[in-house]
Amino acid sequence: MEHIVFQTTNRINGMIYVGIHTMKNSYIDNTYKGSGTYLRRALKKYGTDNFNRETLFIYKSREKALLKEAEIVNLEFVARKNTYNIKTGGEGGCIRSEETKRRISKANQNREKNILSTKVVEQRRKDIINEPKTRGWKTKLSRKWGLTDSGAWLFLNKYALDLDQKFSDIVKQRRKDIIKEPKVLGWKTKLAKKWSMNPSAATKFIKRYIQ
Repeated sequence: MEHIVFQTTNRINGMIYVGIHTMKNSYIDNTYKGSGTYLRRALKKYGTDNFNRETLFIYKSREKALLKEAEIVNLEFVARKNTYNIKTGGEGGCIRSEETKRRISKANQNREKNILSTKVVEQRRKDIINEPKTRGWKTKLSRKWGLTDSGAWLFLNKYALDLDQKFSDIVKQRRKDIIKEPKVLGWKTKLAKKWSMNPSAATKFIKRYIQ
């Protein structure tokens, strides 16, 4: 029995999906395009005839296919705007040995460590802190970062879990800045520059967090 890692491409818009499939039935195998949530919606919208599937790798072992899928469909791949994948690869729908789970997990962790530089991570963390938490703020950040909404969510879950304490400390410091700053013409603009924010964002911060 063969297990393939494949790529399905939308011929209309160029969107792609990468997955694995176990070859069992010749007819089903030849027509199978993938089972991802967004991909299924796209297949329904554009029609299966507008999608092309190509085989990237063939393995005798499903576990090896899962490892290759995990290598390709990493956090960076999922965050791209031209993919239908919404989660990292290596999941599959089968029961795997603990050793395989460990290897897939390690493969994903090692690759994800190098996806974003420390500089980019820290800048995005600053963006999260400085962005007013109004309706649609996460979508606004995803556009700023050039990510899909799901990609931005992945970043938030992966890299911003410790922001609550940092955010609390920053709020306290900024409150002190406001108290100390003489309330003369342009004082909010001066604080905005100090906080590396635009004046409107600084004004919103002051209204939201200063009682």
